[in-house]
Order: sequence, then structure tokens, then C-alpha cells
Amino acid sequence: MKINSRISDSISEYTCHTDKSQIIKILINPLEYLEGLKNSNHFSITNKFIYTENHLYQYMNYIKDIFIQGYYNYYNCPNSLNFVLYRAMSEIEFSNLLNNGNVNTLYSTFSSFAQARNYILDNYEDVFKDNHYIVEFSLSDVLPFINVSVDSSNCYERGEIILLPSFNISNLELTEYQHYYHTIHEAKAHITPISIDNYNIQNIDTKLNELYLDISEDIYKYGVLIDKYLNNDSDLKENMDLINWLKKISLYVKYLAYKEENIIKKSSDNKVLMKMI
Repeated sequence: MKINSRISDSISEYTCHTDKSQIIKILINPLEYLEGLKNSNHFSITNKFIYTENHLYQYMNYIKDIFIQGYYNYYNCPNSLNFVLYRAMSEIEFSNLLNNGNVNTLYSTFSSFAQARNYILDNYEDVFKDNHYIVEFSLSDVLPFINVSVDSSNCYERGEIILLPSFNISNLELTEYQHYYHTIHEAKAHITPISIDNYNIQNIDTKLNELYLDISEDIYKYGVLIDKYLNNDSDLKENMDLINWLKKISLYVKYLAYKEENIIKKSSDNKVLMKMI
């Protein structure tokens, strides 16, 4: 169910613009995603990070809206989530997944194998040059999710289902070594939700405001450093000030998710909820 046009537009910012989706993922899970993005050799499509408070505010609102829609679906429309989903991935991602099964950012999947395969065929110029994988995920329980075709008016990839963090991927194994396209391999795995931290935060709005002001004050300084990290050989771990700033962003987003989830969970009347959103 599409809640409203504003939330629909925020989802589209994530699903229809690769550079914006990368920035959103950096803000949700800064330390892990930045390192993974640089190692993937695809970071050049993120032309720049964000340098101004206005852009920070804009992106945090995108994230808030994505959380709202995801938790709304979780509590009000759980039966619309398929318990078998598919994700297309590169060999680098597949290898990383074998070593680290925790996912702490937004995770795009597809509702059918064919849609995941078509994503590979449409987005890679030479399918036969590199190995690709389509992983069939079996979900052990419902996760907060976004059904892009339903929740957004602007759908770039049909059948896309976005899972919200956090969850664990386990029992990853190859099932087919040869496919019709010999570089597309099939695999299976399980997804298990990770219990959401119960922060029980008093005065959460005050804490969010304090964190936001602290983050936004240094957005230009650290935005420049993030660009340098992505585009040269600098080591993220060498700058403790930057790491501490990124940890504040991570905490801010966790508090934001906690707040929006509790607003939706505690409202049994959808008409009241819509006014609050």
C-alpha cells in the first residue's frame, strides 16, 4: 500500500538513482558500507558525498520515509511479503557474503528468479565476462520491507522488494554450477531477522536533535574526507575523528528507525497513523 506521495517519492530517490541509493546506504551503515563500496570498485558512480546541511536534511528525510513505509508494511501488510526472494549479485558480493552474513543496510531483492536474471542481463554489458550469482532466499520470518511496485509510483526494476536491516544470511550454498548463461550460477540461503534493539530511549526527540546538530556541524569537513577515501588510497581507519563522526550518523539512524517503528507499532487506528505520518 502506498502511504502517500511524499513517501513514494522518497522510495523512488533510492530505487531510481544509483548515486543517491549509495549515499542513503552510506548514511544507514557508514563504516561497513563505505569499505565495501570502495572494495567493490563501483564507487566512481557516486560522484560526490553530501557537503551541506540542506542535503543532509534531505537525505535523512528519505531514510525516515523508507523506514515508515517498511515498518508500516511489517505491521499492517505482512502477508504481502513473499517468503522466497531472489537477489542478483556479483562474485565479489557472493564471496563477501560467505564470510560475513550480517546485513545492516537496505537490501534489494526480487520476487522471482526471472526478474533477478533479467537484472543481470540488463545491467551488465558482457554477461559472459564475469561470474554472477542468483541466490534464492528462504525467509524464516517477516522483515520490514518495501514492495517497490506497490509502494512507489516510479518503479525502475519490476518485482523489486527492499528488505530493511538488520538480518542474518546463513547456509549459503551453490545449487547449480552451470546455467543457460554459463557465468550465472544459482545458490540458496536462509534469511533470519536480527532482533531489533530495544533502546527504551527517554526524550528521543531531544537526543535526535542533539545528534543531528553535532553531525551537521561537520558535514562539509567529513564529506570532503569521504570523497577522498573513495577516490584515493587513504585508509578510513587512520582517521579516528572521521570514524567517530560516522558512528554518530549510525546511531542517529538507529534512533530514527526506533522512533518511527514505535509510532507505527503503537497506533492501532490507521486514520490516526496517517495524520501522524
